[in-house]
Amino acid sequence: MEASARIEPAEGRGIDAGPMLLAGGLFLLLGLTWLFLPQAVCRYYISRLGGSAPAAVATAEDALRKLGASARGALMRGMEEGTGAARVRCAALLAEAGDGGGERELRRIAADRSADRALRLLAHSRLVAIWKMRAGPGAAARLDAVRNRAAAGPGADPSGDARRVLGELDALVEDYPAYAEALVARGEMKLALGLVREAADDAYLALNAEEGHEGALVLLAKAYQLLGLPDLARRALEELDARRPATDAVLERFRLELERAAREDADTRRRIRRLGAPVV
Repeated sequence: MEASARIEPAEGRGIDAGPMLLAGGLFLLLGLTWLFLPQAVCRYYISRLGGSAPAAVATAEDALRKLGASARGALMRGMEEGTGAARVRCAALLAEAGDGGGERELRRIAADRSADRALRLLAHSRLVAIWKMRAGPGAAARLDAVRNRAAAGPGADPSGDARRVLGELDALVEDYPAYAEALVARGEMKLALGLVREAADDAYLALNAEEGHEGALVLLAKAYQLLGLPDLARRALEELDARRPATDAVLERFRLELERAAREDADTRRRIRRLGAPVV
């Protein structure tokens, strides 16, 4: 009986549930932490995208890129509900990841004339960076190859060679329609072939792809000059000066030539008006 009495308490003693409940709670807490921590981290970094310190913005963008798909929901909310630069940068990060909605939002902001000019320029610059990233070194290598062949000089059939180079540039632009450098190169070739209006069209396409593109502004000025519109050509160079005051000797000579042509055009207009004036 004594042995039985000693055994019964041992047999009746159950497993203590306290440690198991504690372990379960810890696992639940860890699970919730893993579930909600990435979102909290995303919100933190997105809150820094509207800042003006380039280093802090770059750090936040890099962190959001590394979070990958985990950041998509937060970036979507930032693009839809955010304001200012943070909204543009959220859209840019989504576009970089291949999200069509992000690219559409960048295009919308860049084209919105009522939007703040700094935001429009930021959206333009991010679009350009994305297009160049997609074009990659392959597009640049193709453009370099075309330019090298053009610089080598024409063979027995200069016109045929020029048309062949233009065809190669057409193919490059078709593959990379927002590659401003290729558009400018094609416009320069058209200008050399006497296709002045078509060259001006390529200059405008390049400026739509990359606002303020220096080569496009110079191409546009040259096209305007050949079209007999020196005032418009001068305005294109003034836009270039506003973005990059320092110019080379070739551009300086071109500018002086435009100014002289504008003065001559004004003198001609005055003489015509005097000849047509009634005699009193």
